[in-house]
Amino acid sequence: QHRPDRGTAARIIRELGLTPAPVATRRNPNGPVVLHIGAGSEAKRWPMPRWVQVHEAIRRTGRAVVVIAGEVELERLPPADRERLAAIGGRFLATLDELADDLADASLVITCDTGPGHLAAQLGVPTLALFGPTDPARWAPIGPAAWVLAPDAPTDMAWLAPEVVLRH
Repeated sequence: QHRPDRGTAARIIRELGLTPAPVATRRNPNGPVVLHIGAGSEAKRWPMPRWVQVHEAIRRTGRAVVVIAGEVELERLPPADRERLAAIGGRFLATLDELADDLADASLVITCDTGPGHLAAQLGVPTLALFGPTDPARWAPIGPAAWVLAPDAPTDMAWLAPEVVLRH
């Protein structure tokens, strides 16, 4: 009837007697840092100016940065955010294969509470998921190298400063 959260999925797996295959951490220290700027809802999307700040800070370290967004963002991003995305070399992806390729090549993926974060974590790519209005205890990505930045209580995504993301 509905999408299961992580607790429900774990319960179903146990009830079926299944053992999930372990996922190894995929290390690619020379790969780019991938920033997936989107989310399925505007409430879960981190403000674009903050993505730009993180992008610029990472680039100043000499590391490569790839900025991507999905079909939802193609439809929903306001013009000012589209311009910011273009200014930092970001691009919209049209297929799941493109997404998987970009994520698999990454040394780190930074994303909000969104499907690409779950995919990156399941690929074993080090993943930092940014949370605000949703509960990471229920919705955090599962993987061997997945981390979450979340407030103590659900709140607007503006709670999270770029400096905090860069420290992690």
